[in-house]
Amino acid sequence: MTGRASFIFMCVISAGFYSNNASKDIFHTDRSRGTRQLLSSEFPIYDDCGVTKQCFGYPPGCFDNYSCSMAVSYRKFNQSYEFELLADISENATITNRTGIYVAVGLSPTGKMDKSSVTDCSAIGGTIKASMSYNQGRNNQRLPKPTDGVNLTRSVLSNNTIYCSFIRNATFSAFSDEFDLENDSYYLILAKGPAEKERIKYHTMKLATPSFVSFTTISKERSLFYEKKYDLRSAHAVFMTIAWIGLVSIGILLPRYHKDSWPGRSIADKDIWLFLHMGLMSGAVILIHVAIVLIFIDVNGWVDAAHKTANAHAVIGIIITIFITFQAAGGVLRPEPESEVRYVFRYIHSNTGYVILAFALLNIYLGSLLQHGVPVWSGYILLIFILFYLWMQFGYALVRRPNQVYDKNYASKKLTLTEFLFYAYIVMAVIFTIFLAALYGYTA
Repeated sequence: MTGRASFIFMCVISAGFYSNNASKDIFHTDRSRGTRQLLSSEFPIYDDCGVTKQCFGYPPGCFDNYSCSMAVSYRKFNQSYEFELLADISENATITNRTGIYVAVGLSPTGKMDKSSVTDCSAIGGTIKASMSYNQGRNNQRLPKPTDGVNLTRSVLSNNTIYCSFIRNATFSAFSDEFDLENDSYYLILAKGPAEKERIKYHTMKLATPSFVSFTTISKERSLFYEKKYDLRSAHAVFMTIAWIGLVSIGILLPRYHKDSWPGRSIADKDIWLFLHMGLMSGAVILIHVAIVLIFIDVNGWVDAAHKTANAHAVIGIIITIFITFQAAGGVLRPEPESEVRYVFRYIHSNTGYVILAFALLNIYLGSLLQHGVPVWSGYILLIFILFYLWMQFGYALVRRPNQVYDKNYASKKLTLTEFLFYAYIVMAVIFTIFLAALYGYTA
């Protein structure tokens, strides 16, 4: 990528885990003159917007009221550019010697995180430092000399707010990409999120300008819009959640416990249990394969092998997909009922399905750790589902043993309760599926 190409500018502001019980009304919109003077002296990003520098902030009109929860400004400074960044960090968390918050600004040739040159002001252990890094896909990597080309001029960590100003070169390189603030136009994108001592992490909130901006012109302060959206990774998470929790977990109950349910009734010349089992499993296999294609497109191939969680999630996911594909093929090509190997097939097919489901639920949890913006407590919701599923298995065991043949009178007494368990589980599975799909899919 050359410096003369038309780039899209990307500012990534991230602010995450910090706790300060000081006044949280700093972002109140009704400002007295004294309060504005105090904020102006502490956070000079509010000064001279549209006069000597270009400013962008959120919510709209926040510069007039000194009430920005997120903001960025820039201006020409000799042969370089001076940036100012500000973000509300009132989230309830702590700064330690190894974790904290960061504010960053970067350049992107695509408008996304990939191929972005990033400058961050990280507050770790109460000290703010400026560093340079580069995004490859959604993974951020520090440059070999992270402090070259950037000079931190001021930093403030106060009143639930992080502020920093720094000077960076007008032209610079990040690995093989070149960036030129003098000659190229860009989009501004801002976000906030947590930081660690050795690296910055993905944002928890993202903002963006609605159009290109030029670093050589100054105009009236403009607003940033709030960007919260579904993307290919979110679609991958949603499809996998629907497939495994909403379809597979229901489908594998049918041949194990419901072969003699709905006696005398059929759909398309198949017993109802078999028709439902095949339909649910076919839908799940289709969703799983679509989800695999989406995530390969999103990460442009394979994940970063150095990221252990992402690599484990990808490896387990591929293995599970291979096994579920063979399971589906085995169901279609199953031996005839009178075959001598039918019992062996049924034993392997049934138990393999449960093993695959167990690993799939584990992998969903690993995936939730990678899906940015998903709260930590989502793991407990998934655990509750797993415990509920085990409880359902126990409930079935109290009513009947799997694949047991009943006499007509016994079946008539127990069948209603078995069906009740099945219908009750469907309702709960749908609730869990909707809740977890929304949680995993809607990212900040």
